[in-house]
Amino acid sequence: MKISESSFYALVHLVMNLVVNVVCQDVTLVTNIAEGKNAYQSSDAFSAEGGAHFSVDGNFNQYWSGQSCSHTKTEFGAYWQVDLGDIYVVQAVSVYNRIDDCCNYLLIGIEVLIGMTRDTYRVVGHEDEHIYTNHTFPLSPPAFARWVRITRNPDFNSALMLCEVAVTGYKSSSRSFKRISDVTGTGETLDTKFARSIEHCCYICFITQDCLAVKMDNSQCSLLNSDNNQSELGQTLYVVN
Repeated sequence: MKISESSFYALVHLVMNLVVNVVCQDVTLVTNIAEGKNAYQSSDAFSAEGGAHFSVDGNFNQYWSGQSCSHTKTEFGAYWQVDLGDIYVVQAVSVYNRIDDCCNYLLIGIEVLIGMTRDTYRVVGHEDEHIYTNHTFPLSPPAFARWVRITRNPDFNSALMLCEVAVTGYKSSSRSFKRISDVTGTGETLDTKFARSIEHCCYICFITQDCLAVKMDNSQCSLLNSDNNQSELGQTLYVVN
């Protein structure tokens, strides 16, 4: 079968874009990435029953008798946090309160923070109202993080109790980007790094907080803080997918 020259080049363009998408975008498994990870809290009220790890044991029993809830001492500045063990794309954080007769009213003013390290936390969610059973804090857009922290704002002198904290997300890689042709990024440049390839450039973006897009000029990888763009023939932008 004979194919016209225009059809041939259209087919080549389609195949090249498919190849790029295979290289720069993978299929990811969304799951509770906090389950079984190392958790910590400001203090332990009950060393045997209320440890921080009970909030990431995968058991959603919301009764104290179920021995699956964390419990700090009565204190100001109470917090709970989990180390996800690696950098993940975090899409949402869900907290589960006690629903038995004691202390349910104490889960109020809950604030969710995430960070690449324990020293770089930033607030991504806040709920002023009392959380009776559970509450989900969606992150829009999703954010890269290794650490998730739960605290209260405004602070008050009380124990912090959590029966489960579920972090929805997935392990990403340099392939979790999509290509946009004939545009250039107009976001603020966070940094410029040497990169061996566009995949390497994407990976640098992945491990850089607040990076949402990249563009390359020879071996110079520009990390941008947004996916804002404008038309520019021949340029290519890779944005977090």
